Amino acid sequence: MDMNIAGRGNVFPGSYKNIKISGRASAVGAFTCDELNVSGKFEGKSGVCNVIIKVSGSAYFESGLKAANADISGSLKCDKDVEITGNTSVLGSLSVASLKADNVSVRGSLKTEKDVTADKIDVNGLIYCAGSITANELKISIEGGAKINIGALKCGKIHIAPEYLPKNMTHRHEAGVITIGDIEGDEIYLENVIANSVRGKKVTIGEGCEIKNIEME
Repeated sequence: MDMNIAGRGNVFPGSYKNIKISGRASAVGAFTCDELNVSGKFEGKSGVCNVIIKVSGSAYFESGLKAANADISGSLKCDKDVEITGNTSVLGSLSVASLKADNVSVRGSLKTEKDVTADKIDVNGLIYCAGSITANELKISIEGGAKINIGALKCGKIHIAPEYLPKNMTHRHEAGVITIGDIEGDEIYLENVIANSVRGKKVTIGEGCEIKNIEME
């Protein structure tokens, strides 16, 4: 069964094939679908999307979200944990309690109140994580002038550097800076990073870094 809401309406508990929201809709209970496509405004408690969730408008979940894949070019907010088993693409904004995913690509903004766990994370936008980020591979290209805070990193391979360096720069941090508590990894390359400690097997500390303690394994 498909559900298409172009005006105002409700999504009732149950199983659906495709749900398309181009108007304004609310889910009055938990639901399951193959695809949820939101180009309007949607609010719900919790949902499961077996194939993909696409948000080009605005979507809000109160109690959690599970999906196979996610394509966020609008705004998606969830007060609880989000689990994406496949690819997560963020061109807009994604704000969640915690995120567990496979491959994460951020060209917009990702914000978590707790942890991020993934296989591969590629950020060419903004990422804010109050907890820790755990991944096999993490790459962050710092946007110009961005001031980013991350609680901790524990990854296999870490590469953090500014996306570009402005001309006539008076201080390197004008290109953006990331403040991180503790960093741990196998292969680490850092530029414009402020951290309490860095621990790794192969560590390269580039320009613009302020590291209190470095430990080589």
